Amino acid sequence: MDTALWDKVVNFNIDGVVSEYCFTTRLENENYWTANFAAAAILEYKKFMYLAAVSDGMVSPSEIVDIVWHQHLVFTKSYDEFGELLGKKIQHIPSTHHKSEFSKFKLAGDRTKKLYKETFGTQPAEIWEHDTLYYPLNMEKAKFNTVKLISIGIVLFIPLFFAAYFCLYPIYITIHNPDFMLGYTSIAVAAFVSLLLYNHTKLNAMIMQWSKYAFAFTLTPLELVYLQNNEIEPVIHGVVNQLILDNRLSVEPDNNLAVINDSGISDPVLFCVLQTVSANPQMAYYKLVNILKQKPAFNKTARAMDAFQKYVSRSKQFIRLFSLNFIISGMVLTLGAIRLATGVVRDKPVTYITIAVAVCWL
Repeated sequence: MDTALWDKVVNFNIDGVVSEYCFTTRLENENYWTANFAAAAILEYKKFMYLAAVSDGMVSPSEIVDIVWHQHLVFTKSYDEFGELLGKKIQHIPSTHHKSEFSKFKLAGDRTKKLYKETFGTQPAEIWEHDTLYYPLNMEKAKFNTVKLISIGIVLFIPLFFAAYFCLYPIYITIHNPDFMLGYTSIAVAAFVSLLLYNHTKLNAMIMQWSKYAFAFTLTPLELVYLQNNEIEPVIHGVVNQLILDNRLSVEPDNNLAVINDSGISDPVLFCVLQTVSANPQMAYYKLVNILKQKPAFNKTARAMDAFQKYVSRSKQFIRLFSLNFIISGMVLTLGAIRLATGVVRDKPVTYITIAVAVCWL
């Protein structure tokens, strides 16, 4: 291994001068990648380019590495500087998937794997064996999504409600309060507690089936904050708070922000906040937050986590779990709604059952 060359390659600043929409930010934002997955992909791209530079034969990237390579080609200045550092002009030869090229690219792939193992060890599966960061989650896509299931449930609710109403009406008129309310409340509480415990068990089992190298286990604090709140504002608040604690931002007497020190910043997220504050002096904080919400430095987190949640919610495992919850909750709601209808028809007080049904609905 050419240690001197590798040190230059691994330390190459692919982002160049820090900016709001630098290479890494764009890579994450356009591909819905998490920060650590993008960092891992960039490292593997550098390893691949090193191998391409020292190899006498053709080497072949993985799908993930090729995505990084394609984007680097767009950043022409950075790519040219990287080529000069490597000391070799490396051509990007796209595959046409023609049969005549199969053996050539197969040989290149085998050569790459051999060289990689000799130089760096075993290739990380999440980058080299899969074409998407979601593959290690081992989740098969369902035919239905939650919206379709809810729509079907709403359509079926009306005929099922009337059928159940005529079946239960003779029974309901014989059960008086508070006996019915106590029984109904017990059934509702038992159902929801059971679902809560069952959901916890099934969700844990779902996570346990994810490969140990799945991106979901290396989420950054900002990504976890977004997942917890499903909003980007808490993420922005966290970054601003950290800059204040680091004495880079100050809170003025009028509660507006001011930049104290913006030197030595290499993180695009921190740079984005400091630049926005500098460009908008005396602006109210809520207005600054609205501006920051539109910035790619923060959008990338929202896009990656929204895509993650969307992927999980469309999996067979999640749809099965959602269906069970939807059916049981619907049954509990129907039992209460029939009692409510029975009371209205018989001109009985329905205040308490209305509250109970509303609570179940919420």
